[in-house]
Amino acid sequence: WDIVSKLKSQRGLISTGEVVDPEVWTRKRREQTLHRYKNILSNMLAHPQYLNKRKEELCKYRDIHHIEDEQHELALKEMGWTLEEFEAGRKEGQVDEDEEEMQKNGWR
Repeated sequence: WDIVSKLKSQRGLISTGEVVDPEVWTRKRREQTLHRYKNILSNMLAHPQYLNKRKEELCKYRDIHHIEDEQHELALKEMGWTLEEFEAGRKEGQVDEDEEEMQKNGWR
């Protein structure tokens, strides 16, 4: 399982002394996790149909990576969304990038 191998790898780095300051290293890993989450969230928000189909998986990702509600709401706010819009699966006045591309290319 990916998480188990990741934890074993992290333990190895710490025990061999490759990680000088575990607190700094942990903080940096946490920042990377949050940055990845924001990128995933941004991509999903740009595609409402995808967002609505995969919202449960995003919730599992948040659980696995310990993304708190406050961090999730702040990420939404940074992207111009409210929690209510996220839960509804659509932002008022949003253009679905997939639909826009299909129309632009004459696929619909």
